[in-house]
Amino acid sequence: MPRDWSETGAHECIRPTRPLDCNTLQQLIHERILQAEGFKRKHFAFYDLIFRRFMASECKPFQITVKKYNISYNGKQLQEERIVKAEGRAYELYKSIFIKIELPLGKLKTKAKIKKVSLTPPFYQSDIIQKMKEEGIGRPSTYATILNRLFLRRYVIEKKGRIFPTPLGIKIFSYLFSYYKNLVSEERTKILEEKMLAIENGKFNYLEALHELYKEIKSV
Repeated sequence: MPRDWSETGAHECIRPTRPLDCNTLQQLIHERILQAEGFKRKHFAFYDLIFRRFMASECKPFQITVKKYNISYNGKQLQEERIVKAEGRAYELYKSIFIKIELPLGKLKTKAKIKKVSLTPPFYQSDIIQKMKEEGIGRPSTYATILNRLFLRRYVIEKKGRIFPTPLGIKIFSYLFSYYKNLVSEERTKILEEKMLAIENGKFNYLEALHELYKEIKSV
């Protein structure tokens, strides 16, 4: 609800200081216009929650319709209360509440469909770069090239700022992981990068590294 400036409100530390939505903030960090080290998906989600709630709180009130349902199934009873409608400019702008569909009344026969859903939400590009940093994969100069190659080969697509694997990308990953798991694992890539850095610094013989790599590939 909006408040008068004379009233006591939430502490200033949890208010956005600039009117940047989550997607804009993520893009500015990715382009290094804003400096924010260690930002992960959960941080963006938390920021998005604060941004939407705060911005909506400063707008005029909007109207919501709430319905309560008594549900019986398999001899069990439960009650559910859901917001089924919202009207007002604040809701249109910031979608600060979640709208659910209305449930039909009466007796109904339904079919249950079991779906496998990933426990990890889709990544932003900045999440992927942060993950590569944490795993020691690639270098700052190659992060953009790696991501660009995934798009060029149509292994991934981007929707609303998030990265999704394509059917082709899933097939390629499944094949490589099934037959060449030891060669394409994150740990193996990290070790290989460390050896390349050691060769670059003159601490490891490149012929020995090639010999080890050849033996490893030949044994697969």
